[in-house]
Amino acid sequence: MDRLSLLDVEAIRSRRVPEGVCARTSPVVNRRIEALDEEIARLTRMRDEPASRAAATRGGRNPEETTA
Repeated sequence: MDRLSLLDVEAIRSRRVPEGVCARTSPVVNRRIEALDEEIARLTRMRDEPASRAAATRGGRNPEETTA
């Protein structure tokens, strides 16, 4: 479940970094961001794959929708 909806957007906007402060990042920062992006993608796949396999074994049915 994504938690982006829980963010207080106005609080984030009020803490903006002045324009140009982060315009130039070092190669180290770029590599670390790249590594974080790859890890997020890997974890997302790990989260989504079991759910899709489970849906395939149920024939695509949601167990909450089945009647007893």
